[in-house]
Amino acid sequence: MGLPISTVWVVNSGNHNYRNAEQFGNLKVLTEGRVNVFSVDNLVADMRMKLKDAQKDDMILVSGYAVPNALVIHYFLKKFGFCRMLLWEANNRKYMVNTLNDFELEA
Repeated sequence: MGLPISTVWVVNSGNHNYRNAEQFGNLKVLTEGRVNVFSVDNLVADMRMKLKDAQKDDMILVSGYAVPNALVIHYFLKKFGFCRMLLWEANNRKYMVNTLNDFELEA
């Protein structure tokens, strides 16, 4: 029996080809095109519903607007204590994995 396939959560699908990210797992799109970043409560509810089956080995493909990316990263940090992000490295024309660990604030 093989290893489970990770999911790559595409935060915002635009006019880009994400085929190179498929090597990291199955792509699932969270938002497409224009997003109302001023309706944060609706975004949170939508993201929470779509990410309910997210697993710790999944990755976030950072794309599109800053607010949805921040919400998805926050969700992963709260749920798993870390998140793995796929960042496009334009010079080498490939995705790089970057892991962000949650941190404690000093009093």
